[in-house]
Amino acid sequence: MTTGEPVARDLRERKMSLPIAHTLATERGSLLAAALAGDFDERACAAATAALDEAGARAWCVAFADVHLGRAPKALEGGHLEAARAADLAQMARYLIGRGS
Repeated sequence: MTTGEPVARDLRERKMSLPIAHTLATERGSLLAAALAGDFDERACAAATAALDEAGARAWCVAFADVHLGRAPKALEGGHLEAARAADLAQMARYLIGRGS
């Protein structure tokens, strides 16, 4: 899967991205937290990446995005958008969710 970012950028910058937040809330969260504490060298990066993988962060985020993508058309119905604009937004969301997969 392509994310459009350098590998482990969010980890290196200690950004609270969705996969990181998800993993911290799982049984692998303590491993990730330990890897993010202190100096973030290649060993810590490998440990953090392993924690994300073991927590199933990628699959969880894809499922999360799919759920919200499925809810989007109904949410757009309540707005005051022209049908073409709503269709454009839905198409953009599908593109963003599916990029590189």
